[in-house]
Amino acid sequence: MDGTGKQKTGMLLAHVVVVVATAIIVTGSLAPLPLLALGASHAIIDAIKARREDSFAAFMLDQAAHVAVLFVIAWFVPALYAAGWWGSPPVAIADTMPSPAGVLRALTLIGGLLLTLRVGAFAIGKFMDRFDPGPLQDATGTTPREDDGLPGGGLYIGYLERTLIFILVLAGELAAIGFLVAAKSVLRFGEAQKRRSSEYIIIGTLASFAWALAAALATRWLLERFG
Repeated sequence: MDGTGKQKTGMLLAHVVVVVATAIIVTGSLAPLPLLALGASHAIIDAIKARREDSFAAFMLDQAAHVAVLFVIAWFVPALYAAGWWGSPPVAIADTMPSPAGVLRALTLIGGLLLTLRVGAFAIGKFMDRFDPGPLQDATGTTPREDDGLPGGGLYIGYLERTLIFILVLAGELAAIGFLVAAKSVLRFGEAQKRRSSEYIIIGTLASFAWALAAALATRWLLERFG
């Protein structure tokens, strides 16, 4: 194995260690078989993904496979969380600990926010790779200069808009999302004078909004089940 192969293998193993460590923290359990199954399946799925084309479909299939593994483990070991440290804390500190339902709600909220923001950024980026806008032009028909956009500006705009949608959905203010769409449309009006630019912006915006809505609604549904 050459140096590059060893580096990739090391990165994959480090990633699996992080995944298993996160599972231990979330479940409060050190049950060896579920953790081994999680780590091994994660390594296999990611190794297969590394050999496939880096596309939106491959990304979504990879994530779906990981989620499927979690469901299978939960199906065969339903008491994993209840038997763990969070579900059965030591008697001496049990009264100071939040309820298991409270812990699940907090973890669901954190997981939903990560799904909306970080995973959404990867997914939307992969989705937009298929659209090559070329040299986007401004309203005057000229190619923008290098200083026409902030470095990483689009990425952070996406984070902010999905954060706002996540908050509005959890607050039950779905109608307010329409004002967010209108506000962004007004701010982007100057860039929408050229068809190529406008189509690229519209697709990216709708993809970001759709992902945020789906993730936030799923999070709210889970929170309602735990509360």
